[in-house]
Amino acid sequence: MPTGCSTAASQPQSPRGIGFSAKVVTRQTELVSHKVDWKQKTGWGNNMTVKETLVEFISKELVNDHEMENLDENEPLLESGIIDSLAIMKLLAFIEKEFKLKVLDDELMPENFDTITSILKLIEKKKNSTN
Repeated sequence: MPTGCSTAASQPQSPRGIGFSAKVVTRQTELVSHKVDWKQKTGWGNNMTVKETLVEFISKELVNDHEMENLDENEPLLESGIIDSLAIMKLLAFIEKEFKLKVLDDELMPENFDTITSILKLIEKKKNSTN
């Protein structure tokens, strides 16, 4: 090996890379603690019906509250742009965790997530199939 050359393994780690990693970990920690604090402060999920819990999550975590004020249970959430595909993934994770359900890949169809009513039907179907 010529003089002055070194292998990648012997080069010191860039402080910039380390700082970025630390920022990502810090941000993830903030997001997790924010959600826990918010849930504890509001009593979210405590003694609420499935519908109330679902609507509360959608209104607080996925959309602005003012968009939910006059929302009909049968209004298309996807078609009207109230939620998007990223919000569907967040909603799916919430449903599985909050209601202790597993939504199968073949159930990941727009019609199961298009309205509050269709989401409630999916949750009820999954709850009934596990009992």
